[in-house]
Amino acid sequence: MNITFEQLEAYMERQEKRFEQSQIRIIETLMQKMLLNQQSPTSSERQASLNESVISAIHEFHFDGVAGVTFDSWFKKYEDLFRIDLCRMDDASKVRILLRKLGTIEHERYSNFILPKNPRDFSFDETVQTLSQIFGEQSSLFNIRYQCLKIMKNPGDDWVKHAGIVNRECERFKLSSMTEDQFKCLIFVCSLHSPEDADIRTRILSKLEHCPSMTLQEVTTECQRLVNLKHDTSLIENGSRFLHVNALERTDLQGSRAQNYRNGSGKPPSPCWLCGDWHFKRFCPFKNHRCTTCLRKGHKESRCRTRKRRQPKVYSRRFKPRSAKVTVAINRTASHSRRKYVSVKINGYGARLQLDTASDITLISRRTWDEIGRPRIYPTQQTARSASGGMLNIAGEIYCPVTVKGVTQEGVIFVTERPSLDLLGLDWLEKLKLIDRPISMICNVSTMRIEEKSVGEKQAALETYAQIISEVEQPLDDKPAAASEVSTKSHSTHPNKRAQSIAANPVQKVISRTVSRLSVSPMKLHHSAQRC
Repeated sequence: MNITFEQLEAYMERQEKRFEQSQIRIIETLMQKMLLNQQSPTSSERQASLNESVISAIHEFHFDGVAGVTFDSWFKKYEDLFRIDLCRMDDASKVRILLRKLGTIEHERYSNFILPKNPRDFSFDETVQTLSQIFGEQSSLFNIRYQCLKIMKNPGDDWVKHAGIVNRECERFKLSSMTEDQFKCLIFVCSLHSPEDADIRTRILSKLEHCPSMTLQEVTTECQRLVNLKHDTSLIENGSRFLHVNALERTDLQGSRAQNYRNGSGKPPSPCWLCGDWHFKRFCPFKNHRCTTCLRKGHKESRCRTRKRRQPKVYSRRFKPRSAKVTVAINRTASHSRRKYVSVKINGYGARLQLDTASDITLISRRTWDEIGRPRIYPTQQTARSASGGMLNIAGEIYCPVTVKGVTQEGVIFVTERPSLDLLGLDWLEKLKLIDRPISMICNVSTMRIEEKSVGEKQAALETYAQIISEVEQPLDDKPAAASEVSTKSHSTHPNKRAQSIAANPVQKVISRTVSRLSVSPMKLHHSAQRC
């Protein structure tokens, strides 16, 4: 192939142009690298300043389980800063920044928890998981759900704040992950209020904590198993105390007795009360006999009851009839003298309640409830015990205004079935701001005053007493069979309680006349109410 000079010259020119272009590209590349090397310190400084501003925006974490400040709630606030704004940093740098933001106490707890390892031995995700475990929610899931069901709005909270609290607690409730069986088990455990079920309640809660997928049927089976276990344990402990019964047989006593008597081998259980012989009443020969003592038909003279009543009591030589000793006493209870009452207006009606600082609640009786207009009674779960430890029957509660000394407040008063029990307790004393006032300023003093007897009245009482003694001694001397000693106490509240018994006994008849005389004495009880 023949190449001309012109062709060779053109080829050389093309090669020269290509070489020049490649040289220009190499020079441009070198220039760009030089420019990048000159600008790189400035960009790193900017990135460092940006990271420092992000880190300074993160506040220190201080754990407070009571207030709900946990690591999860704190990390949720700054999670995007760690994972997005500081994404160019390696795990070791982010771990160091995270631990820098822990408080002194929290950092020490974390360091002690991971010993013998060091914080640099864990990745960022492992560190976050460990901190969530240490400074996480201390309450169990059941406790969180139980407290969520008992949320109440505080009087000082607005609706937005209350809605936020409800939303937060419902998120902690984990309603989306809760199954129907878990809700049933929650209601089942919440219903075990009795102290007798305390042990079973604790065991069921432990079971639900370890096995959240338990059904209501499994919980019921577990409760029955625990009851049987407790019964078997008590059976083993007290096995020696039980009495063993080998056989039980019912015996018809009347049929056996009649059969034994027909066979000639039976005897009556007791002597015949018509004649005293050992045979049954239906075979007694004195069924149609007329008694010469009482002139009645159907018994023997030796078995006559009228004869026994008239027969005088025979005393042995060892015992002699003694004269009767009569003691007449009049007692008066003065407990009312120290009681304090408060005049109040309940539901617009006047009422009188006894001041009782030992009572935690205020009680009124059914009678007082009728007097204040019979307001509506709502059901209540409140329980109360008396001073002796017995349970008080509370019918319900009423909501009404109460006015004392010009101060009016609205609240709850409990209605009891116990009559005449009207108490002003500590709840209303604090609500009406009467707890710091002197008792004499808020109550009516109930006193009992006894008028003093004159000298003539005392002398008349002594003469009456001497006459009584003479009347009592006369029947006792004539009839030595009377009671040996009689002690009678007459109370002003029940003067005629034993009228029938007094009429049958002559000694008691004299005593009753004595009490009637002494009851119409100048000693009178006056009730006066002095308002302070």
